[in-house]
Amino acid sequence: METRDISSAGAYLYCSQPPVEGSQVSMDLLIASDALRKAAGEKGRARIRVRGKVIRVDPEGIAIRFENKYKITALEHGNRETGLL
Repeated sequence: METRDISSAGAYLYCSQPPVEGSQVSMDLLIASDALRKAAGEKGRARIRVRGKVIRVDPEGIAIRFENKYKITALEHGNRETGLL
C-alpha cells in the first residue's frame, strides 16, 4: 500500500481491496530519515509498528486512526532489529 497522508494520529492509504469501515488493523511503517538518526541509529531507518481503526473507506483507499500505543524498532545491517520503545 502507498500512503497519501500520514501523521501521528493516522494515515490515508491507497488500497484496491479495502477492509470494512470499523475494522481493526495493524501495520509496520518503514521510515528512513535523517531526523531519525538519534532514535534509530547511524542508518536512520526504523520500523514503527502501529495499530488502528479504519474510520473511512472511499473509492481510492482508506483512512486509519492510530491508537496511542506504538513500537519503534531500529533497523540495522541485515534487517536485525533493536527495540527502542
